[in-house]
Amino acid sequence: MVRKLFLNDKFILLLILLNTVFIFLGGYTVSQHDRFLISIADNSITALFIIELLIKLKANGITHYFASNWNKLDFFLILVSVPALITFAFNLDMLDVSFLLVFRVLRVFKAFRFLKFIPNVNHSRRNSESIKNINFHSNWLCYLCFSNRYFVVSFV
Repeated sequence: MVRKLFLNDKFILLLILLNTVFIFLGGYTVSQHDRFLISIADNSITALFIIELLIKLKANGITHYFASNWNKLDFFLILVSVPALITFAFNLDMLDVSFLLVFRVLRVFKAFRFLKFIPNVNHSRRNSESIKNINFHSNWLCYLCFSNRYFVVSFV
């Protein structure tokens, strides 16, 4: 049951979208309590991504798993998320791994692997332009999230 859930692309897309919302909200929360709740949600999703990784590794084998570039990206994103998860889980405030949190925004790009579900996505020039627009807007959104986060934090 759990294995089937984590091999379901729709469930993973839902996790990615939820994670995107929490990353976005994390840039705008000002109270310590809100920051803690967002951190719990974000780290819980990271743990779910780790479970997804382990299930896919077991189901596909290491060589087949790493044959996909999307899986390589997923592995990298999970790998750089582990230190932040460990510092949160064990309340290790003395270790500053906040620079690794920048890579969390890249999780948003995990959603692009689901473009294959759009009918005729590779055959239409119009769809090609739409994908370019999606890419441009997602990059712009990431820029806005980070620039506003650091702008807000510098004045708080």
